[in-house]
Amino acid sequence: MHGRVAKVLLGMAENIDGQWVVAKLSRQDISKLIGSSREMVSRVIKHMEERSFIELDGSRIILRQRSLMMS
Repeated sequence: MHGRVAKVLLGMAENIDGQWVVAKLSRQDISKLIGSSREMVSRVIKHMEERSFIELDGSRIILRQRSLMMS
C-alpha cells in the first residue's frame, strides 16, 4: 500500500521553489487512483509523515525524502 501511495505522490509532485509539492490532492482522490479506502490512505499518509518522508501543509503535501519513499 505504501508503494502505491508513494507512486501517486511522486507522479503528481511539482517542483515549486525547490520543493516537491503535491497540491490539491485529497486522500479520497488518492484512494480512487489506487483502488483503496480513504481510511487506509490516511493511515499510510500519517505513517509517511511520522517517518519524515512527507510534510503536510494545509492542502499541500511536501515530499521531503523522495528517494526513500519507495523503500
